[in-house]
Parts: sequence; C-alpha cells; structure tokens
Amino acid sequence: MLKILPAILLFALLAVGCAGYRTVIFEFDSATGLDRQTGEPEKLHYNPTPERWPWWVRHTEGSGFDWFAVFAFGLAPSPRVVENPSGYARERLAELPELAAGDLQRNAQVASRLLWIAESDEDHALNQVIAIRGMAVIMRAYKIDPLSLPRPREESPAVQQAHLRDRRFLASMWPGQRARRLTAEDRSAYIEALQRLSALPASQPRMGRDLLRDLAYRLPQEGDNQLYRGTREAMRAVLGMELSEGLKKALGSSAAVVREEATLALYELSGPTAVPYCLAALQKRSTGAALFDPSPEMRRSLIRICGQLRGPVLDQSYPLVPGIQGPSPLRFLYETAHSDRVEGLRTVAKEAISFCTGRPISFELTEIDQAWREHMNTLAETSRSGTEGGR
Repeated sequence: MLKILPAILLFALLAVGCAGYRTVIFEFDSATGLDRQTGEPEKLHYNPTPERWPWWVRHTEGSGFDWFAVFAFGLAPSPRVVENPSGYARERLAELPELAAGDLQRNAQVASRLLWIAESDEDHALNQVIAIRGMAVIMRAYKIDPLSLPRPREESPAVQQAHLRDRRFLASMWPGQRARRLTAEDRSAYIEALQRLSALPASQPRMGRDLLRDLAYRLPQEGDNQLYRGTREAMRAVLGMELSEGLKKALGSSAAVVREEATLALYELSGPTAVPYCLAALQKRSTGAALFDPSPEMRRSLIRICGQLRGPVLDQSYPLVPGIQGPSPLRFLYETAHSDRVEGLRTVAKEAISFCTGRPISFELTEIDQAWREHMNTLAETSRSGTEGGR
C-alpha cells in the first residue's frame, strides 16, 4: 500500500489540482476569526497562525483521496504561520466567488463574507476592492440590478426590534430546534416571518449579513418542502438586497480606489443610469461642490465614464436628499471643465463635453460655454414641446 501511495497521490493531484470550496472557506474563516455559530467577531483581526490542511489534502479535495487521507491517517488542520495574514485571507476571498458559482447557498455564504470585508477592512483597501469585485461576480451571475431594489428599512429601535423578533421566531423553528411536528399555522407563520425579513434590506449591514448567513446555514437542513422553498426564496431576495446596499455603501469609503471600484461595478450592473446616482452619492460626501470627489484619480474616472454617455441620461440627476438634486453627468463635466483645481482634468472634461454633445473637439472655454448653452436651449425646447403636446 505504501509503495503505491505516491502514485495515488500524483493521480489525485493531476485530477484535481487546486483547493476546493470547503477548504478555501475554512481557511478564510480561520484567518479572520469568523465562526459558523457565533458569526463575525466584534473586530476584524487577521490571524497570523490560521489553521490549514496539509497541502496534498488541500489539493485533492473532491477526489476522494482527501477523505481517505483524513480517515486513514488521522490528518487534521493545524496552525501554520503566514507572513502576510491580510494577504493570505485576501487570496482565499478572491477564490471564493468562482468556487461557489452556480450554487445559491454557497453564493450566500460567500456574499456574507465579501460584504463583511467590504465594510469592515478599512485598513486594507485592496481587500475591500477584492471584496467588491467578488460581489459584482455574484450580482452578474444572478442578474442583480442594484438600483432597481428597494431602499433599506428605517433605522429605528422599533424596526430593529421587529427584525430581531422575527429572527428569534425563526431560530426557535429552525430544523433541529422543532420540538413537535409543524402544523399548517406554524408553516404559515414561518413563511410570513421569512417574507417580512426579506421584503427590504436590513436597517444595519451587520443584521443583513447575519440573516444571510443564517439562511444559508439552515437551508440544507430543511426537510419540509414548503419551508425549503420559502427559505430559498428569502435567501435569494436577501442576497440581492444586501449585495446592492453593500455596493452602494462602498461609495462612501475613505479610499478612492474603493470608491472607484464601487462606481465601476454599479455602472456595469445598472448601466448608464448608475452614473447620476454615483455622482449624487459622491458629491454628498465631498467638501466642495465643484470637486464632486476629493480624489483627482476618482474624478478622472468619472470624467471617462461620463464621456461615454449619450442621450437623455446626460441630463438625468439623482436626489441628494429629498428636494435637492445631485448633478447630471453633463453638468459635472461642465463644472469640472470650468473649476477643477487640476488643469489636466479640466482639459479631459472639455474633450468629454465635445464627445457628449457631438461637437468638434475644443479646449477653449468659450466653445465649451457655447456647447453648454446650445445643449440647454435644446433641452428647454424639447421640454416645452413635450408639455404642449400633452395638453
């Protein structure tokens, strides 16, 4: 047996070749202190000695040899020193969305971790960027448009208490906790609690992540067909809403690279209509109206995105707060061309305005002002024609 062991191992490595989902998520959790039962630790801290399986068990997951090795030789994970704990966790986080592809439960498990890192790891912007990219992978797979979903619940004690009440009720009825056979009334109450919890995003990100994690953990244990369907539907709804809110929340990051990644993801997932939303969100956090965002790199990225737009979306705006609109993409370009502190950005904005308005490229402010006036006059005439036609 020992003589053929190397051959078996070589075959298993050639057949599989990389760590699988269960191994990678176990190692990520060990590196971050995430516990399946208690959830996230109070403070994110990367463990310098995470537990790992022996490399040849890691790389044979799913081949059958991994379980053979565990039971035959008594192998188990053991603490291993890593030089860069944050990078170690990041590598595993980057792998998870692809490993979870096509499996709703696994995607929910992964999403809760991506959302956690995107919100909590402010000391490592690269980790947040990787988390946002993973969130976008899942959202693309499930065709989630982050701007088409409802806004979060009101953040009030009463709303939070109602959320926790429904969570406690579900916990008392989870598979394994049921003291008796469920009646029709029990099933109805259970489904109604699921529907209430999944109707709107949670009022606090942590509450949404905890709910998503609970639903993903309990789903495979559910033996009642009706409740299995209800739990799965609720999990799918919560997945979309919490990912959408997490992506929008990333626009408020203190790191420009994180804001840029979130903007690009929103633009990809929601299309051109995401641009007015992002401009409003970014201006809301800015210290100067003409800046729109404190980072020159971020403003350059916004100019490039706005320069690709054509048609009515150029003049669309999104409310900063009720009654106050954010800037339209064309207004952002116009004000940037006039007043940005960086000369190079003023130049790029002038070029973008020429592209958007279909005029010859010009870097003269007089020409830009003329293009702006003509565009606004055309817009006003179109608005008047529409009003008169509707009478």
